[in-house]
Amino acid sequence: MKKIFYAFVFLCGCGPSSLSEYRREGESVALQMTKDLHQVETVGQLEALSPKIKKKLNKLTDLMIASQKYSADLQQSETYGSQLLKKELQRIYEMDGGRECFESICGEALQKIQLNLD
Repeated sequence: MKKIFYAFVFLCGCGPSSLSEYRREGESVALQMTKDLHQVETVGQLEALSPKIKKKLNKLTDLMIASQKYSADLQQSETYGSQLLKKELQRIYEMDGGRECFESICGEALQKIQLNLD
């Protein structure tokens, strides 16, 4: 019984508990995804990295959804990581077939966001 209690306490205490912690974790995920996308030169490479990118997109989406309870009154600001990610995504979108490929990769994350807007 003690093991279950300690596991529960550990799991509850591991996630972000303030907006700044959500932002810090989101920044980290954005920078990791930027690093992955920076390696991509072809649509084939993007497809090969799609499981890794999907995982990070889903993590970022979960963080954004969970942080909504803290960010009701705050202005949205662009971070260094989000600026770098935006540049990499623009580069990917300019590749022949890159836009379609990336949009298919992020479909699950977009559905999650849509479900949480309702």
